[in-house]
Amino acid sequence: MRFVFLGLLALLAAAIAAAQAPAGHPRFSQAQAKDNWVYQFKVPDGQDQWSGYCNQAGTQSPVMIRPLKEDEVKEDPTLNPLVIAYPPTHPGRFIIARTHKTVVFAPYPGEKIAINATGAALVKGETYKFQHAYFHSPSEHLIEGINTDLEWTFVFRDEGVKSISPIEEHPLQEPAPPREDPHKKRLRLLKEKAQELETHVAVREAIENAFLEVENEIRAEHEHETLADAETEADADAEHESESADEAEFGPFKKQLAQMKKEAEHEAKREASNFAHVSILFRVGRHNKFLQQLLDEFKGNLDLHYRKAVVEFKFGDFFNQFTNEDSAYFTYAGSHTAPPCRADVVWTIYAKILELSNEQLQKLREYSNDNKDNRRDVQSLGKRKILAYAYNAAKSAAAAEQKKAAAAAAVAAKAAADQKKAAEEEAKKKAEADKKAAEAAAEAAKKAAEAAAEKAKADAAAAKKAAEDAATAKKLSEIEAKRAAGAAPAAAGAPAAAAAPKVAFRQKVMAKVIQRATEYLNGQHA
Repeated sequence: MRFVFLGLLALLAAAIAAAQAPAGHPRFSQAQAKDNWVYQFKVPDGQDQWSGYCNQAGTQSPVMIRPLKEDEVKEDPTLNPLVIAYPPTHPGRFIIARTHKTVVFAPYPGEKIAINATGAALVKGETYKFQHAYFHSPSEHLIEGINTDLEWTFVFRDEGVKSISPIEEHPLQEPAPPREDPHKKRLRLLKEKAQELETHVAVREAIENAFLEVENEIRAEHEHETLADAETEADADAEHESESADEAEFGPFKKQLAQMKKEAEHEAKREASNFAHVSILFRVGRHNKFLQQLLDEFKGNLDLHYRKAVVEFKFGDFFNQFTNEDSAYFTYAGSHTAPPCRADVVWTIYAKILELSNEQLQKLREYSNDNKDNRRDVQSLGKRKILAYAYNAAKSAAAAEQKKAAAAAAVAAKAAADQKKAAEEEAKKKAEADKKAAEAAAEAAKKAAEAAAEKAKADAAAAKKAAEDAATAKKLSEIEAKRAAGAAPAAAGAPAAAAAPKVAFRQKVMAKVIQRATEYLNGQHA
């Protein structure tokens, strides 16, 4: 008996401890609480250093969606279309603002027309109000392992939760610790009451089991069969009376416990679905008129962070692209994709992929994050399942997108191969041309050297001949001078007038010879 009651006390202590145990909350760094986190890796506050809820594996977003893998994506026939309630032709006013990580699109303050989301996998009976939208490039969610060029995520929030505008307050900022969300407070109180009720029931059942064990021990000591049979009948009657008494005493109590459990489950589901994120994927292709409405407002207006601009946007017309056969979507329970990464989001990703021009993509990337990637890496799906609405259409869309991506990759590969081949041929032609040019240059240099050698040889011969002519002229001049000097005494008796013309004629001849020899020499050395 002593061991039985000790066991009861241990059970009671454990139950009370479990009921009173406070729920733990993940910690996150002060830098992340101040929104100083970045998307890069191996840098301060980079993705590999995100903490808080971001490390809760199996609850995080984004994920890879593989419709062709049936053990991960299941069709749910109970799902309904996602309904975005908004006048289809009303050009509502919205604010666009450039933050340091993306471009935010939100309702204009005071805009009376509400934009609400219902249906899909959202909590029944709850209305989700549009808060804001933002861009990621490339896309955060992957379809069959493929990133699209852009993902536009629209954030809706349960109307029972305080509205947050990212223009005035960052939507991912950690709330002040003393303030408790009313839904979470109600859920906590329900859980504590349910645990308290379960504790009373467990103690009652433990005591009853203990008395049964004692009675069995006493029964085993009696060897008389008649007495045992009598006791058996008495036990059966007592057990029946005990069950009737328990039903009368604890019946309403158990019903109350069941009702509170049901309410707690509803609150837990609601807590896990505070946000509804609706994502639309884009790839480069044709010009997108809806995105252009936003881009037209960017011109010169969003140079500074958090600078606002007002734009008119036909919200209803945009979402009308996802009706009828284009309403297929994927949905799963996940988290925000930035610190503190709270896991209170129901994700809906449309299977239909829209297009935008490359110029529009580059502009959005420039305005969103200075043309740098602003996406979180894909997270583990864990034990979660992705549900699909209009599964065949979603599966076909994913297969078509995979086929398009494969075709685009093949075209890109062929273009790269052709470009490589053209570059190799061009390099080959250039090498051949360079070789021929080098050979021609060498031949020209050889001929030039030979011509220079011939010219030098000719110049040397000419110089030698000129020198010889000059020496001959000099020698003739000397001979003539001597002859003139010897002829002077012999002609002393002749009249001076007769000798003078001959001397002058010879001098003139010698001067001409010397002049021509000099000119020839000067011309050869010029």
